[in-house]
Amino acid sequence: MPLNKPALQAAIYAAFRKQSVKQGPDKSGVCGQLAADISNAIRAFMLSGVVTIVWAGIGKGIAIAPWPGFFKTFYIPIGYGTGIIAPDGPVPPVASGPSAPTAPSPPVTPSKPSSSSSGGGGGGGGSSSVRSLTSQASTEEQKTVTAVEETEETVTTQTDPVVATEAEEGTVLVVIGGISYATSDWMLAQMPASIKSNRTILKYEHSTNRRNIINDLSKITYKKLELTAFSGGGNNAFKMLKEGLKPDFLGLIDPSIPSGYDSSGHASQANMPSGADTVFFYNHRNWNGDPGSFTLKNRTRLTNLGKILSAAGHIDDEVSTKHKKIPAEFFKKYMK
Repeated sequence: MPLNKPALQAAIYAAFRKQSVKQGPDKSGVCGQLAADISNAIRAFMLSGVVTIVWAGIGKGIAIAPWPGFFKTFYIPIGYGTGIIAPDGPVPPVASGPSAPTAPSPPVTPSKPSSSSSGGGGGGGGSSSVRSLTSQASTEEQKTVTAVEETEETVTTQTDPVVATEAEEGTVLVVIGGISYATSDWMLAQMPASIKSNRTILKYEHSTNRRNIINDLSKITYKKLELTAFSGGGNNAFKMLKEGLKPDFLGLIDPSIPSGYDSSGHASQANMPSGADTVFFYNHRNWNGDPGSFTLKNRTRLTNLGKILSAAGHIDDEVSTKHKKIPAEFFKKYMK
């Protein structure tokens, strides 16, 4: 019986799937768990087959015949058979990973009682401690890229968000982080203390379902909405703009740009704040990669979108800063 290759492939996929949907930044123990799951999969794969055995030999002995009766002889035995690989103990079950994600809830458009016309991403009146409202989520699958390690498209699941229990007045700042080191907490660490002292901050990972962000915003009251997104978090920001979110201040920080969003007149551009309240802060040279890779495509998209936003009167600020240092420079230059 042949070995079951599809079963091996499915088991290894399940091992990686189990790790890819883990929530939060703590991935300690992943290597050990993957090693155990994959070795179990290979072991089960090997035990699924039947081995065909062919053997031959040579020997000598005594033959019996009519007179004179006995004489020495040589012989060559040949044979074949089947067998299985002996196990070294019970086979532990191979992890199958969680079930497929359910479809996200339909978008909920947030309502805003009043708007503020103050420019440049300034905070609302009064000061309050930062309240970070975080919705954790995980990616089902994402394309890996080189250079800045970002994704073009992300399919996500979403846990129940933690939201405010009472109305919030003043300015709400939404912060969407990037991949790898660029978590939402890392983004907050790039901000001067003055930014965090007079706003309610809602922080999200790049993998958060954008409909959950919109739903969170619908549950609080604010006078001014600020939206900032770094790197892979740009995917969510652009798509929320396309779907009707209208912030009062927008900071696109060396962002990933979804396909087609760098074309003139794209629907996302209609909901960008006017003039200097939209800041496009980037370095297209940070995005390198092989021909056809997302990073190389994003390099071109950044340049294209910069020209479009500049022509529309927005701030198109291309710098020479390295990718990892751009958020701190943006917050220091454009928010207070």
